[in-house]
Amino acid sequence: HLIKILVVVLVVGFTFESRSSFDELISLSDEYFDFSEVEVGQEESETLTIENISSKSIKITDIDLWGEFMDFDYYSNCRGTLETGESCDIELLFAPNSFGDLDASLEIEVNGMETFEVYLEGIGIPEE
Repeated sequence: HLIKILVVVLVVGFTFESRSSFDELISLSDEYFDFSEVEVGQEESETLTIENISSKSIKITDIDLWGEFMDFDYYSNCRGTLETGESCDIELLFAPNSFGDLDASLEIEVNGMETFEVYLEGIGIPEE
């Protein structure tokens, strides 16, 4: 039993140490964007900035949009490698096609290992 406990302590300790040091890879300008009320047929945009705050280069390996992606979109220059201190921007768009509360999430994969999530929401309203 002592060996099992020691193995568990080592694995758990390694997991926490790896996780806490990994969290220092990037800085996001925000993790939540509320576009508020936007008329159906209109468009609003916000900018998300990603900065490499680690001491090594990182690679943005994937960016995916999940949820009501017919109402949200993005344009990005965040492909490839970011050196220490470099940043890139993702333009987030909300163009509702329907009425009501709408939401989505943008997932950013770094180094093919870790995913960071940014939440998006807005309200589609009738044209005035």
